[in-house]
Amino acid sequence: MFPAIYTLFSNSKKKMKLANFLLSSGISVKGDKFFVNGVNVSMSSLASKLGVDRKTIYAFTRDVRRNFVLRSIFSGLSAVGDPSKVAPDIGYEVVKFEASPDRAIEFLDKLSGLASIVSFSYVNGNFYVIYDRPIPHDKLNELVSGIGNVKIFTPDTRKKGLICERCEIEFCPRKKVRVR
Repeated sequence: MFPAIYTLFSNSKKKMKLANFLLSSGISVKGDKFFVNGVNVSMSSLASKLGVDRKTIYAFTRDVRRNFVLRSIFSGLSAVGDPSKVAPDIGYEVVKFEASPDRAIEFLDKLSGLASIVSFSYVNGNFYVIYDRPIPHDKLNELVSGIGNVKIFTPDTRKKGLICERCEIEFCPRKKVRVR
């Protein structure tokens, strides 16, 4: 939580709940309106979702409009999709992990020698790397050593249990495996 947000809304649980929801959902505040990637979200739907009254919503937008720090934070929010939900459907693998920036760069450097990196992002404390083809389990095991909380999303069902005890592996549920 941003210190400015906590300081300004610590005396109002409802506003704090709204601020947390907006930050985690990527809903921005512009003027007295709420937006998700440019699409207007009604105050009534936010109020009912969070169990607060519209008066709280109006007061929150007023506070954001009047405070430069809040306005700069909440006007710049946007929703970010989770690449791990889609990439395995189209044959890509995704590694989601927690690491220091230096370790993440080292991981990317080693990975680039094994596969083409399609996308790299940092969302909510996790690095996401999407690459174009499944990597053999022995090479992937070398890559993930020294990285915390590794989760692999893959279309390759042969990887089950082959990486290591630390890695959590999820497969694309729609991918059909042909056995010959």
